[in-house]
Amino acid sequence: MEEKKQVSTPGKRKIRYLFLSLIPAVLLLGIVFILLDSREVVSREYKDAEAAFAYPDLNTGFIPQGIDYDETIDAYFLSGYMGLPAPSSIYVMRRSDGKMIAHALLQKEDGSELRAHCGGVGVWHDYVYAAATNDGVYVFDRTELLQAGEGKTVRALGHFPIEINEIHVTASFLGIHDDQMTIGEFRMPLILDKPKNHRYKTADGVQRNALAITFPLDESKPLGVNGEPLAMYAIPDSAQGILFADNRIVVSCAMGLFQSHVYAFDETKLKECAVLKTAGKNIPVYGLDDSVLTASRVFPPMNEELDIVSGRLVIANESASSRYMIGKEYGMDYCYTFSCQGLLPEPGGE
Repeated sequence: MEEKKQVSTPGKRKIRYLFLSLIPAVLLLGIVFILLDSREVVSREYKDAEAAFAYPDLNTGFIPQGIDYDETIDAYFLSGYMGLPAPSSIYVMRRSDGKMIAHALLQKEDGSELRAHCGGVGVWHDYVYAAATNDGVYVFDRTELLQAGEGKTVRALGHFPIEINEIHVTASFLGIHDDQMTIGEFRMPLILDKPKNHRYKTADGVQRNALAITFPLDESKPLGVNGEPLAMYAIPDSAQGILFADNRIVVSCAMGLFQSHVYAFDETKLKECAVLKTAGKNIPVYGLDDSVLTASRVFPPMNEELDIVSGRLVIANESASSRYMIGKEYGMDYCYTFSCQGLLPEPGGE
């Protein structure tokens, strides 16, 4: 018995053509809405903003990611990757005038090009740490980076993966505080999902799907890092950066063209949602959820890492890079600082 072939009628073809022809218009309307919404957020949230420096090399492929302030030289370390095939970079930008002090092209310890996402950077004593996703964290000599001039290659001293009890944490970002380093992962629902052993339910009953881990820093240890973690945190999805200040854990979250958020959690009220047993000791896992949330603020899309400098919040943003472009429409080709009002306790308030 012959199978009947499906025949596309003129009516069906017309509907399909109409549907396909509407897709570009819907996408265009979506982009226009995002730009208008972002402009509104900028006009509201950026009233007290101050430009720290213009991002370098945005039009030649650089995509900003990590930021950390080095008070010993009064300068920002800025990490990121290139949209074109090229090594990842770390720039050093002077705070006083926004001028570039150095630009280093990064190499692995074997001399090959480091082409990682470089989503985070941290400075501690003679070391500079760069988050390199699945590889973990690469470590560089701070003096070599400062002497890189314009575009000199700098080879890593070494690197270490983030592996605890068969839990492999992607080093998407990092933050340094009180001789400790916290390394966290980015998780995007359904697309960049994590294994089940990354998932914890917080005391408030919220499931978190990504982790951050805090390690002590110790100059007597290889690469300055003690491999025994102090604590772990079950963090929100789409986290891009983390900092610890004034009993607050501040997390930067952003995903695609959606608005960015900055959340502040009370570190003094954290509750354990699990304990991870290792050969050395038991590591507490703390949940960051609404039960300890003290504040949240909205920012334009594509915020990345953040830091606090002289009482002001500084946030890196990738939206004006040549890969994404949209940030050029609302001034995001500059890195800005903001008031910490609401995110940190008022002086004398606690």
